Amino acid sequence: MDPHVKSIWEMHLQQEIAHLHKATALLAQYENKQWEQVIPGGTFPKLLKFQDTRDYVRNILAEQLELTADKEDLKNVHDLPENHTFFWYQQKVNHDINSVASHKVIYEHQKMKGEDYRSEVAPHPVEALRNRKSDNVTIARTKQKDFAKV
Repeated sequence: MDPHVKSIWEMHLQQEIAHLHKATALLAQYENKQWEQVIPGGTFPKLLKFQDTRDYVRNILAEQLELTADKEDLKNVHDLPENHTFFWYQQKVNHDINSVASHKVIYEHQKMKGEDYRSEVAPHPVEALRNRKSDNVTIARTKQKDFAKV
């Protein structure tokens, strides 16, 4: 393990232990309880296991990229009526795609490096986003299914 990373991890561990001690003191002071009364048996739930989630994220992107809120529901952008507030909002906020900060950053990076800044281990799960040399500014924003260039 990298000694620098280990020292950061140990610092955070000590902070968390200090939080537990403070919580124990506050529980006794304000609730007149011992920590064992709050955590029966003194055991904690099974620790989270950190693992590679790239496949999960890629599936979510592929399945939900063109979903947007429609009040309390989620709907595909292509299923919304032309006069839906989503399109009105996009027109108001993103009417000049060249002034949208995130697209300006991508465009400048592509101009400088020849492609966007993504690190990929496999082609993008959404075919319309596989071209790393051109920023797709219409996907999930309009009903168009083609590439628009900045």
